[in-house]
Amino acid sequence: MESKKILNLRILAFIIDLLIICCIQSIGFFYIILTNLDFNTIQINNLEKLIPNLIMITIISTMILIVKDIIKGQSIGKKILKIKIVDLKSDKSPNFLKLIIRNLFILVWPIEFLVLINDKKHHRLGDKILGTKIIN
Repeated sequence: MESKKILNLRILAFIIDLLIICCIQSIGFFYIILTNLDFNTIQINNLEKLIPNLIMITIISTMILIVKDIIKGQSIGKKILKIKIVDLKSDKSPNFLKLIIRNLFILVWPIEFLVLINDKKHHRLGDKILGTKIIN
């Protein structure tokens, strides 16, 4: 039962993190669009500048997603729900590099999610490869 509770907390923490990242990304998108909008004609000016800026906001959002757990193995969502990432062997917070590499697997999230829900201990692919787990 503890494993199922951790799974639910993990998913909820990830949703909280995604909502925060989406808010940050939306603010960036709206700022870029509004600063390039001609309010007289309701047309976007400088389209050649707009697209690279939108791409940059997307890259920054992705980077935030990848580094979200680097402070003591907790993202904002994990901190709110009082869970954290620890090393399987030592039960201590993994080092910076291990946390970054672990979160790179989020980029293949469909595979990560399938592994998470089908694993008996509810470990993600990143957890399995890097030897980490989530604890209360």
